[in-house]
Amino acid sequence: MAGAFARQILGDKCELFCVGVKKERVDTLAQEIMAETGNNIPGMVSNIIEDVSMLRFDLAVIICDEEEKKKNECPDFAGSPTRLYWFISKPDASLRNKEEIKEAYRVMRDEISHRISHLVEDGYLDALNRQRSIFESMIENQVDGVLAHDANRKILYFNKAAEVITGYKYSDVINKDCHKIFPGRFCGGNCNYCEESSYEANKLRYNNTFFRKDGQLRDLEMSAISIGDRKPGTPSILVTFRDPNNLHPVDNAQSVNKGFYGIIGTHPSMANVYNNIREIANINVPVMIQGESGTGKEMVANAIHKLSSRADEPFVPVNCGA
Repeated sequence: MAGAFARQILGDKCELFCVGVKKERVDTLAQEIMAETGNNIPGMVSNIIEDVSMLRFDLAVIICDEEEKKKNECPDFAGSPTRLYWFISKPDASLRNKEEIKEAYRVMRDEISHRISHLVEDGYLDALNRQRSIFESMIENQVDGVLAHDANRKILYFNKAAEVITGYKYSDVINKDCHKIFPGRFCGGNCNYCEESSYEANKLRYNNTFFRKDGQLRDLEMSAISIGDRKPGTPSILVTFRDPNNLHPVDNAQSVNKGFYGIIGTHPSMANVYNNIREIANINVPVMIQGESGTGKEMVANAIHKLSSRADEPFVPVNCGA
């Protein structure tokens, strides 16, 4: 219904997408009452939210009823568009009389039509788009990377600078779990959304070692701040980050001098080892390291210690074979 009225009012002034939570048939009675206004709507919901999850939108109007609102089950939309939630009740499932159902659909239809007209004709849509454009321009032209995710760590925003610094594209990370998409956790285990984190402050600044998608090592300056609330689908934390070394890769000469906590090597297989070390270091559990003599087990243990929450405590290696 909303899509039909929006197209009727806006024409080709903007690109419109209408999607549902699931593919299902449209009630023929709903089609009949829409036909009364000169709008013919399809008999099937053929496009769902997942079909457009990689597209960027300026505005998402999400329609759900009061019962869904009470249960916090209103459908969410991917990415980070401006969201409008319209709580409009559907015909009661207990209705059996055809005319009563049609009248309930008319109430729903007229409410949606009124809201669409109000949104467009009173200038709210243009105002929202202007603010959105200003926001996008400010964020996308930042030198710092910007990432935002919700209470479930689902990434909702990832600017161009973030793509350059990390080597990950927008399509690689959007709607993905922050912990799963980035090896060893992008935050280094320092944010309020890590299961074992004791961080409770509203804002945190820290340095973190990060591996780009291509395996290159970066030492990032990071800032994480809690925003909004902890509701799924809405930004809950904003992370900004920069590479103070102007994104210079860690080349072989640097590796010889610095290495990864004493471990030397830039081969992709070594990058995987470093990623495993970082991920293990973020978890407060005993770790058993196995390997032949001379393979560097003690160096791995030292690296895990340096990256762990016990980094300020002494590292005491004991040679049990001596």
